[in-house]
Amino acid sequence: MMSLKFKYFYSTGCDACKQLKPFISQFKEELNIEMINGDENDLLMESYKIDWYPTLVMEHEGNTWKFESPKAIEDFLTKASNGSL
Repeated sequence: MMSLKFKYFYSTGCDACKQLKPFISQFKEELNIEMINGDENDLLMESYKIDWYPTLVMEHEGNTWKFESPKAIEDFLTKASNGSL
């Protein structure tokens, strides 16, 4: 797999985040996803310009992409896990 870095921003009060948690957990180890509670990490939220939960950030070779809907996150992680990127 390419050297991708993933950061998953969530909030404990976010219903979509709660629904997505089991799905994210499936890929957490395999894709080395860093779980970030946005309620406790204001500086990272600002740094990555996160204003929506849930948000998955992917970094690769100095580029950053954001996925901001549960469906987009699910689709992307499935492709990343299958090596389809």
